[in-house]
Amino acid sequence: MSFREIVLKRRSVRKFADRPVTEGEITAVFEAARVAPSSNNSQPWRFVIVREKGKVEELAKCGPIISSPVIGFIANAPCIIVCCAEPGALYHNAIKRLLPSDLAVIDVSIATEHIVLAAAEIGLGSCWIGWISEKKVAKLLNLPKKWKVIAMLALGWPDKPLEAHEPKRKALSEIAFDGSPEKPWCSID
Repeated sequence: MSFREIVLKRRSVRKFADRPVTEGEITAVFEAARVAPSSNNSQPWRFVIVREKGKVEELAKCGPIISSPVIGFIANAPCIIVCCAEPGALYHNAIKRLLPSDLAVIDVSIATEHIVLAAAEIGLGSCWIGWISEKKVAKLLNLPKKWKVIAMLALGWPDKPLEAHEPKRKALSEIAFDGSPEKPWCSID
């Protein structure tokens, strides 16, 4: 399968088949995250896989107030990957003073997207969950205080197989520019 086919196959899955995700499949998606790039090769990502049904159901309640309609569906996922950052104190604290971005969050986001694409390649569905209460998730899973919860991924076999399709998106000329925002990208190829 080509990279483009994987990208077109990936979608946010909210309905999962009653089929477990194997340890081999989990290892495969974690391996994709492990080899992701990171600032200064700091590799700040930490991933916690939650497969116990009761804990998955509790994670579905770990959103901000009135989040149940938004993230309640994850209670039916076979597993949840909690995506965290453990920034190296010296490097990331120094960088935070110089840059407006939290590079650990960016690094974890890159590694998490590697998981999403690796999952799509083997036919697994996922849904990136950002509507969460970091404190609730950290407390439920007894995470180390130095870890920052970035997102959760619902992961499992979709109720319908993933098929490649062109999603409805903005035109390239609306999102890409040639040298300045006044000149939309226009390929002559």
